[in-house]
Amino acid sequence: MSSIHSLLRQASCIESTARLLSRNATPATSRLHAQWHVRSLQQSTRLASTAAPPARQKSPSLTNVYRAGTAATLTVGVTRVATIVIFLAGSTVYAPSYFFSPDHSNWLVPAFVVASAVPAIVTALATGPMVHAIRVHVPDNIKRSGKEALRRFSAKTPGDTKVELSFMRFMPWPQKRTVTFATLRRLRPSLRSGISNLEYLPRDDRRDAAKRKEHPLWDAFLRRWMARYYVNRNQKKDRAAVPGVWDGMWKQIPFSGEGDDYVPLESAPRPPPKLRPPVPPMAPIGRP
Repeated sequence: MSSIHSLLRQASCIESTARLLSRNATPATSRLHAQWHVRSLQQSTRLASTAAPPARQKSPSLTNVYRAGTAATLTVGVTRVATIVIFLAGSTVYAPSYFFSPDHSNWLVPAFVVASAVPAIVTALATGPMVHAIRVHVPDNIKRSGKEALRRFSAKTPGDTKVELSFMRFMPWPQKRTVTFATLRRLRPSLRSGISNLEYLPRDDRRDAAKRKEHPLWDAFLRRWMARYYVNRNQKKDRAAVPGVWDGMWKQIPFSGEGDDYVPLESAPRPPPKLRPPVPPMAPIGRP
C-alpha cells in the first residue's frame, strides 16, 4: 500500500509540474520579449545620452555699446501709436461724418484731417532723431580678448568700422541703419540743429555731389530730417554690454564742418597666426 501511495504522489507532482510549465510558457516568452524591448530602449537612450552635444553657435560680431533703455523706447513707441490712432480716427471717422452731415459745412473736413495729422507729425519730428541702440561690428579676435581689449579698440576705432543705429523715424517700431564710423559727425546744440547731436555724412562720388548742388533745398531737408540723430549723453547708468566703449568712440567723432577730410584710421591690429608643427601622416592600419 505504501508503494502505491508513493507512486500516486509522484504522478500528481508530475502533473502539477506539467501544468505549471504549460501555463508559464507564454508569459516567459512575453517576459523575454519585454526584457529585450527594455534593453533596446535602454540602449537607444544610452546612445542618445552619450552622443556628442550640438556645436555651439558662434556669437554675432555685433556688440551693443549704447542703449537708451526700455522705458524710453516704450514711451516713444506708445506715443507714436497713439498719434497714429488719432490721425486714423480723425480722417476716417470724424471727417466723413461731417462730410455727410447736412448741418455742417464741407470746409470742416480738411480741417479735421489736418488737425488729426498734427500730433503725428510733431511727435515724429520731435522724437524721430532719438537713437535707441547702437551696435558696432567688432573683430572676432578683439571680442574674444575681453573687455579691456574692447576699450582699447574704442580708444582707436578704425574708420571702416560698421556702426548700426536703431531709431524710430516715422514708424512706431525701430528701424536700423548701418553706417561706417568715418561718416559720423557731432553737432553742437543750437536752434538750427534742434535736439540732434549726431549727423551722418555720406561719402558720395562726384555725380552725387553735383546732384546735391543742383537741389540744395531738397538736400538740406534730407540732411536735416533723415541724417541727424540724438544720442543721450547724460545717462545715469550705462546699459551697454561693455560700459565705456561708446564714450571712447564718441570722443573720436569730429564736429560737423571740421572733419570733412576725415582720414580713416588703420584697421585694428590682429595677432600673428599661431604656427603649428607639421603632423606626419599616420601609417595605414592593416587588418590582422
